[in-house]
Amino acid sequence: MKNILMPLLFLVLLIFTTACEDTKKEGNTIEKGSEYANLETALRSMELPDNFLIDFDPNEVQIVEAAKIHTTSFLEMDEKKVKKELIQGEIISTENNAHGLWIEAGDKEYKEYLTIYDGGEALGVDSGVNGGIYYSAVIDWNKLSMVVSTDPGFSDNNGEPYKEKNDYQSFVNLSFKNYSEALTEVEELLSSIGFPDLEIAEAYSLDLDTILEHYNLYIDSGNSVDEEYIDDEELWSVDDESYLFFFRQTVDDIPLVNINWQEGVRATGEATETSISVIYSKEGMIISADGLFNVLESGKKEPLISGTSALKKLLDFYSGYILEEETKVFSMELCYVGILRSDKNYELVPAWVFGIAKTSERTDPENGTKDSYDSYSYYVINAITGERIRKASEEQ
Repeated sequence: MKNILMPLLFLVLLIFTTACEDTKKEGNTIEKGSEYANLETALRSMELPDNFLIDFDPNEVQIVEAAKIHTTSFLEMDEKKVKKELIQGEIISTENNAHGLWIEAGDKEYKEYLTIYDGGEALGVDSGVNGGIYYSAVIDWNKLSMVVSTDPGFSDNNGEPYKEKNDYQSFVNLSFKNYSEALTEVEELLSSIGFPDLEIAEAYSLDLDTILEHYNLYIDSGNSVDEEYIDDEELWSVDDESYLFFFRQTVDDIPLVNINWQEGVRATGEATETSISVIYSKEGMIISADGLFNVLESGKKEPLISGTSALKKLLDFYSGYILEEETKVFSMELCYVGILRSDKNYELVPAWVFGIAKTSERTDPENGTKDSYDSYSYYVINAITGERIRKASEEQ
């Protein structure tokens, strides 16, 4: 009898040990490792609140089971390297302003402006703009801003539909250069300047036909036009065609969040974003980048809550409200979020980032007609602790 019981006891212990290895603790719960593998299957068993929809493809969500927390500081751009790679004309003047070193170069035909951000350190102020540069050559941004938005991701352009990026096609060729050639040239330039590892997040081909459609919509919306453009019969031409690229910094093949969380200086514990955009045309270029990080120290890999668990937390939050308007989750992604920990150091924390679109209805005060529009927000969960990460201006 004793000889039979011993193997049975060993078998029970073996099964128990194997089961424990296939689970991971998350707060006060235990979740099965299989939850990492099939978010789509898990979604079918979830009960959604009324007026709450899932509008993303769960099969496209990257599965990451563990990630590191990185201690970082803002990237300090090499002034000599940046000037060498970007400035083509003769430098006319330089000065330190609240954002950093400002440089003017070129002549009347080809004007260049460059700011190398230092957060206002040279002037003894804290502007909150750091870790990047702003470079502009020839392109008239004031004019282009009438027909497109340079904010990454979904933005609230319902009051300004002429800025809607999605009206432009992506990855298609323009008259002056093929898309792939333009992208390669931009990526090589950013690398030569000293940018860290990047990935392309969004790309739009700003063609003349759509530019004109947006400009007419801009005028029809009752907007005024600057005096310098009023008498210009050829305000728009094929030379205005441009590529609009949005990039994201990556660390350990995980992208840093690039959505606009808030403006201005961050306080301890608040989150930031890394923003990188490039407008590339036949005539010139605009590079706008800030919030780039330099990794100082990396911790060991920490187990992450699964996408299924993160989605459950999101549903639990919205289940506590009566949703009178349709609310859609249009995206879900694991990203790094920069959290301020001291005056100059940030932590890159892995986080589940959900894009939320709320559909509302408005009435035109003049003719009484009604239409619907979407407003966008983001719900962010620390992928290690499971706690919600809020931006400073967000309601608790």
